[in-house]
Amino acid sequence: MVKSSQPEQALNRLHKRLKTRAATLELLREACRHRSYVNEHKNGHGGGKAEAANERLEFFGDAVLGFIIAKWLFQKWPQADEGRLSQAKSRLVSAERLAHIARRLELGQALLLGQGEEVSGGRERASLLANILEAVIGAVALGEGTDHAEALVRELWAEALEEEISGGAQADYKSLLQEYSQKTSGALPEYTVEQVIGPDHNRRYLVAVSLKGRIRGRGEGPSKKQAAQAAAAQALTTLKHER
Repeated sequence: MVKSSQPEQALNRLHKRLKTRAATLELLREACRHRSYVNEHKNGHGGGKAEAANERLEFFGDAVLGFIIAKWLFQKWPQADEGRLSQAKSRLVSAERLAHIARRLELGQALLLGQGEEVSGGRERASLLANILEAVIGAVALGEGTDHAEALVRELWAEALEEEISGGAQADYKSLLQEYSQKTSGALPEYTVEQVIGPDHNRRYLVAVSLKGRIRGRGEGPSKKQAAQAAAAQALTTLKHER
């Protein structure tokens, strides 16, 4: 069981780490306050105003984070179309990504939890960690302004964004083609290896992709996977030009 003083100590460390003003500390405390804690302590304020849980800040922080990441991708990746931007944004704001960053900030130690959540391992639960990070971003945006929040997000997500931009998580044209074709025609793409050329150490694959029996794109690459991606990219271009 975490001692009652430990979340407050962790909160003070977070306050210092985020370089926030004293006036923002109460917002950060609210961001760390889970509803299970509020439910257990709502009758302990002598009839005064009950402390708020972090859901409202989480809602606000989710919107702030989404805007900052979308703006950043739009500026840094001018050659990407809407589909690639949407996929990249989804990866960057996924619960797994948020939980990973929350652990780096040791946000779990600052959580104020009810006894049930405490004993069930709530401090390590990915969903709670993702939520508290969104709430913290909301608190920073409200207390310090959106410029401060944007600087924080850019710092925390810098490595992940560069991986997206540099190709660490390249566009999945096969998935984009499947989504597009199902939405417009209900058909699923079919991929066929038409030819394999070159010696073992320098193989090249030629792949065609068909929709409803009609070839809509061809691609070439050093592996079947890369050739299929190239074929899907060509098919997407063809289909969008036909609309």
